[in-house]
Amino acid sequence: MNAFELIAVGFALAADSFVAALTIGIDVCSLTKKEEVKIATLFAMFQSIMPVLGYLLTHLLGSILMSIDHFISFAVLFYLGFSMIKEEEKENCLSSFSLFSIVLLSIAVTIDAFTVGITYSLLQVSLPLSIAVNFIITFTTTIVGLKIGYLANQTLKRKAKVLGGLVLISLAIKILMTHLGLF
Repeated sequence: MNAFELIAVGFALAADSFVAALTIGIDVCSLTKKEEVKIATLFAMFQSIMPVLGYLLTHLLGSILMSIDHFISFAVLFYLGFSMIKEEEKENCLSSFSLFSIVLLSIAVTIDAFTVGITYSLLQVSLPLSIAVNFIITFTTTIVGLKIGYLANQTLKRKAKVLGGLVLISLAIKILMTHLGLF
C-alpha cells in the first residue's frame, strides 16, 4: 500500500469521526480550544490504535470482532443520536461532553478501523506510517467537524440538535447496512 492509498484510507476512516465531531459541536453551548484538542486527540488516538489492534489480533479475534463490530457501532451511535434528539426538548445545549461519552463515541466510530488493521496485516503495511497518517487526518477532520457543528448550533439553535441526532442515527444505520451488505 503506497502513501496515497494510506492517505485515502485515512480520510475514509476519519469520515465517521468528522460526523461525530460535527454532532458534538452542535450539542455544546461553548467549545474551548482545550476541549477541541482533547476531543480531537481522543478520536485520533482511537482511530490510530484500532488498526494496530486489528493488525495484531488478526489471528486471535479478527473473525469474531468482524462479525459483531457493526452491531456495537450501530447500538452506540443510535443510542447517542436518539438521546441527543430527546434532550433537545429539555435544554438547548450541554455545558460540556463527559469524558466517558467522548471515549464511547470514539470507540463506536473507530471500530471499523479494526477491520482495516486486519487488511494492513495481510498487506504488510507499515504500522508507524499508518498510525501517523490516521492520527493527523482524524485530528484535523475532528477539529473541522467540531467548528462546523458549533457554528451550526449558533446559527440554527435547537434545530441543530435534532439534526445532529439524526446524523448520528443515519451514521448508525449506514454502518449496519454496509456491514450487512445492504448498502
